[in-house]
Amino acid sequence: MNIMRRMQDVLLGNLTTLYMTEEEIQIRQGLKSSCYELPSAFKNFNYLHRPEEMAGWLLAVLQNEKKRIRRCKIVLDPGQVFFQKIRLPEMTIQEQNNWLFWEGSQYIPYPANSCISKIIRWKETGVSEKDFSGESEKNSGKLCSFLIVAVQSEVIERLTRFAHFLNTRLEEVTVIGPDQNILPLNLLSAESWKERSITWCYQGLTVFFVFLSLALSAQSLIQWKRQELVWEDRKTQLAPLLSVKNRYLENKKVEHQIGKYRTKIQQIEQKNQKFYAALKKISETIPQTCWLEEIKSDAYKSNNIELKGFAGSAGQILDFAGKLKSSREFSGVNVAESGERLDSIKDRVNNRALTANFSLRAGISPDIKEERP
Repeated sequence: MNIMRRMQDVLLGNLTTLYMTEEEIQIRQGLKSSCYELPSAFKNFNYLHRPEEMAGWLLAVLQNEKKRIRRCKIVLDPGQVFFQKIRLPEMTIQEQNNWLFWEGSQYIPYPANSCISKIIRWKETGVSEKDFSGESEKNSGKLCSFLIVAVQSEVIERLTRFAHFLNTRLEEVTVIGPDQNILPLNLLSAESWKERSITWCYQGLTVFFVFLSLALSAQSLIQWKRQELVWEDRKTQLAPLLSVKNRYLENKKVEHQIGKYRTKIQQIEQKNQKFYAALKKISETIPQTCWLEEIKSDAYKSNNIELKGFAGSAGQILDFAGKLKSSREFSGVNVAESGERLDSIKDRVNNRALTANFSLRAGISPDIKEERP
């Protein structure tokens, strides 16, 4: 029981005591105590008739001071409760309750169905005879002192509504006794054994699941930290391999570039090889009195070449073109241009004047696959 109450204090906060009088309300939370004067509309116990407004006013006060009440105990002023001191034979608690049920109505001014009454043991010694009802001095030594406390059910109902609007849990309603001390009793209706069991089970399950959630959270955090350490350890172990991986990637890039260059070189070699046989044939068939000044070819777009030069006569040009046309290295040799030059140019070999210029266009035969030496 005490363990559950301590857990309630931890989860729901400490029990707050509200002392409610005609003029003011005193709030005690642990060792701290605050006192607030009631507005005029709530004085003289008028707050019992306006519990919702009273709760709204108190909530505003608490929010202004950044306070919150989760569990509360209300202590009533003696003016709101009926007291009756009596002397009875010594009885157990069950016997006291039975006596109150059957005989107590004769001492209580309220109807039995509209009030809540309690009976408790009172002072054992030093009690004046005039404070007790219907007992003679002759029998006073064999009787015990009791105090009957009664309050109207409507008061408890309104206090319960007040606590509901205050968003707090009302756990106890008691009263200041004739000796100005808080009486050890609870004026709230007693819960049945079944209701009390359900309440404690619910609270126990709440505490259990809270601890379970905390345990699972702690376990998850520990596992996360462990995995983080394992990950860092794996990264440290793989650090030497990262440099190998980087070198491997760099080598792959270099190999790719080399492959691209090798392909380009092969393409160039393949395209240049087809001109070898053609150039060789030109050097074999060109007349001695002819001089080539320019050989042009677009090797990437066509297999045609253009020969420009000079000759001693037009016949030599036709002879040169005929030899090229009859060879297997060329196909489709045509004289594109021929004519005489105004200025004479001397042959560099035979030192004779060249008077004719020419331009030949020839196609290289695609079947020629002669290799270079």
